[in-house]
Amino acid sequence: ITIGGQRLKLPSSLTTFDKEGNGGLIVDSGTTFTMLPESLYREVLKKLKSAIRYSRSVRYEAALGLDLCYELPSEVGSFPVFPTFSLHFKDNATIRLPAENYMSMMSDTYDATRPSTSATAAVGCLIILSSGDEVY
Repeated sequence: ITIGGQRLKLPSSLTTFDKEGNGGLIVDSGTTFTMLPESLYREVLKKLKSAIRYSRSVRYEAALGLDLCYELPSEVGSFPVFPTFSLHFKDNATIRLPAENYMSMMSDTYDATRPSTSATAAVGCLIILSSGDEVY
């Protein structure tokens, strides 16, 4: 995995298999959310936090139970700029995820009683989640 041009070091348990076939990492394109083992997920969070320059939306994080949500200024345009996010596979195969595949955008209408600032038009939240540290 590379985020914003910085490659993450994966634990060997995610890149190799033991003699019983345990280990590795499954990419399931049929699921709604990307799930990563906890240790890898924490590294992804760390890289994204350092690469994303928008203000965090703790209010949305708490309400939605997500780890990273950002307030997006109205002048951002149709889809805000987030760091590149690439998955690397055997034989030099790489998939670069569009931001809309790992961030979900929503309008800032969470609390109708809260005065809305004209500077914030939307919130973007990370839709990659932790699967815990299960071994499959």
